[in-house]
Amino acid sequence: MPRRVVKPHATDAGWLAQAGTTCVVCGASEPGEAHTDTESVSVGVLDRLEAIYAETIRRVAAGEE
Repeated sequence: MPRRVVKPHATDAGWLAQAGTTCVVCGASEPGEAHTDTESVSVGVLDRLEAIYAETIRRVAAGEE
C-alpha cells in the first residue's frame, strides 16, 4: 500500500466532511513542487497515483471502507 502523507492545501473536502460526506483528497506532485513555478510530475508519480485510484475504485465498488 502506498505511504500516505498529509500536506496543507485548499479543498472543499473539509466543508463536505463537516456535512457528513466521506472525502478523499489525493493528487500527483513531486515533493515540495506542488503549486509552485517549478511544479512538475514524473511518469513514476503518475503510475503510482493510477494504482492508488484503481485500488480505491475497486474497494468502493466492492463496498469496502
